[in-house]
Amino acid sequence: MPEYTEWAPVVSSAKLDVTLMVCLLRNLPPMVAPPTPNGFDALPLSSDVSNGAHIARIKYYKNFIVSHSKDGQLSDADFNKIWIDMDVAINGLGNHQDITDAADAKTKVLDFKAIMEHLNIWMSIKRNRKRSVEHSGKIVEHASKIAKLETTVENLNIGHGKGDG
Repeated sequence: MPEYTEWAPVVSSAKLDVTLMVCLLRNLPPMVAPPTPNGFDALPLSSDVSNGAHIARIKYYKNFIVSHSKDGQLSDADFNKIWIDMDVAINGLGNHQDITDAADAKTKVLDFKAIMEHLNIWMSIKRNRKRSVEHSGKIVEHASKIAKLETTVENLNIGHGKGDG
């Protein structure tokens, strides 16, 4: 029988839900100390920069935005406050790639109208590429016909003695 490590699937945090990750971090060794005074189930004080506080922030805002939002929208003020808090948590817990990804995410466009404009531009480019391929095929076809005509004209000129120079 093979050892467990030979057939065990590789698990990545990228495929885990935030709630499950928080549960694992809270309960598996090495255990992360809960932030004071309210533990993992409330937004910690902004002055608390412990790992437990960072985890609690991520959990709190995940629940705030995903689980308790009626329409999935945030005011600009709420977004900016949450972004600052999440940036602190990601920088406190994250590796270099997480920090880079978080900084990159802030510049992404989430506006439906802007996304539709980008989609329309992309579709236009796709249509133009298709037309370009179609036209290039016709250009090759016409170039071939022109070459045949040139050959025919040369042969006619040679046949009439005009090709002797």
